[in-house]
Amino acid sequence: MLISLLFHPAWLRRDADEPLINPAQRDRLAQIPSLVTAFSRVIEKHLDESEPCWQSSWKILALYGDYVLLLADFLKAMSSGEEEPAGHALSALKNWVFAHESALLYHFDSEIMVSVFDGFYRQLRSERRGE
Repeated sequence: MLISLLFHPAWLRRDADEPLINPAQRDRLAQIPSLVTAFSRVIEKHLDESEPCWQSSWKILALYGDYVLLLADFLKAMSSGEEEPAGHALSALKNWVFAHESALLYHFDSEIMVSVFDGFYRQLRSERRGE
């Protein structure tokens, strides 16, 4: 299974006709930790590659594994409609992103990414309050 499909990009973009609070999405996201754990074993075997370019690629994959786990945790709480756990998971995700910003800056803009997820969280809060 492609991990990107488990994130269900149309749901993330809010293009899908699926509600934000969505048990099917929660179940898809719940599959991500086992995939990351399984692939992390492959990554660990290659972190000591002698070719610097390959080694760098494996280090980036290891970094993204950590990011994906935090992102999946946040989105799973969102798709479950759990506002408080989603808020805690969002804080953990944001803290991790900014702690690793120097390693991520060539891959995405931390400020933009965080603002997108802040907006996603605000949408959950609005839906929970019936706004």
